[in-house]
Amino acid sequence: MRRPPDAPAAPVRPVGALTALRWAMRHPVARFAVVLIAVAHATMVMIMSMTPLHMTHDGMGLEVVGIVISAHVLGMFALSPVFGWLADRYGAVRVAVLGIVTQAAAVALGLLAAAGGTLAVTMTALVLLGLGWSAALIASSALLAGVDSGNVRVPLQGATDA
Repeated sequence: MRRPPDAPAAPVRPVGALTALRWAMRHPVARFAVVLIAVAHATMVMIMSMTPLHMTHDGMGLEVVGIVISAHVLGMFALSPVFGWLADRYGAVRVAVLGIVTQAAAVALGLLAAAGGTLAVTMTALVLLGLGWSAALIASSALLAGVDSGNVRVPLQGATDA
């Protein structure tokens, strides 16, 4: 039986972030997407919290630190449309793998930079870190958008972003 056009819609029960995350943990694709973005965020935060300190400790001025951080932020956002296109064209899982591999390369270069690498190594590591984070974020969002999650979609996306 169809609902008349003027009849009120059935009330939608609000879902909180914890309920949405519990729901995601029971669904393999959603769970992968949530873990992917959590790991990508954690990796970026761990490296980014120490890089400016490391750079200034090695005698680099704040101008150089600002340039490196600006290049990192550019890496985070400049290619987002490209990663979205890649996720649509080749699949979000492949873009997720690209993000993971890119962040792993950034970590390896970051370790080289910490062991006395040059400014170029530090800059490259930070740009790769931003690119890997972007690919992982776009891939996880695409994966979550593809899951039939009903009323948990918006709180789940918000929880992963938080």
